[in-house]
Amino acid sequence: MNKKSSGFTLIEILIAALISLILLAALFLIFFTGNSSWQMGNVRIELQQDLRRAMDWTSDELRQSGSSVISGVPSDGTPYNTITFRIPTGVTGTTISWDPTQIQYSLGGPGGRQLLRTYALDQRVLANNITSFEIRRQPLTSAILEVALEAEKSTPKGILIQLKLDFEVKLRN
Repeated sequence: MNKKSSGFTLIEILIAALISLILLAALFLIFFTGNSSWQMGNVRIELQQDLRRAMDWTSDELRQSGSSVISGVPSDGTPYNTITFRIPTGVTGTTISWDPTQIQYSLGGPGGRQLLRTYALDQRVLANNITSFEIRRQPLTSAILEVALEAEKSTPKGILIQLKLDFEVKLRN
């Protein structure tokens, strides 16, 4: 007597379930890894934008300033975290007229993690997530400011991303 089997054996079902489980686990692993990478990329982009915005503001205004109208950052090579300066209002011949109101850059805001620009009674947030702001002038090159910015932020999964940006600003004569 020949019996035709029309179903699956228990071993075939168990092997199919195991293969399906392995494939499903691999798909979840790929999804979670991709999601984590996407979140890290978004945080990295946000920090880069914060650093770039801070660099653009500071370099544009400091470039207009002169060595003689900067206070709080002497030419001694020591890093300082606040700078006060003035920008020109006009030039007559070889004489520069300076704005009597000073501009100050410093860290502040919630947790001291914002780069602030203070001018008279106006205070503006230039960038967020900034953890360090240092400016220095070397004794031999006092017309060049060395600026170092650091930023950090955690992803939703708690991974800390840190970035640093160093640049130089040549001051007006």
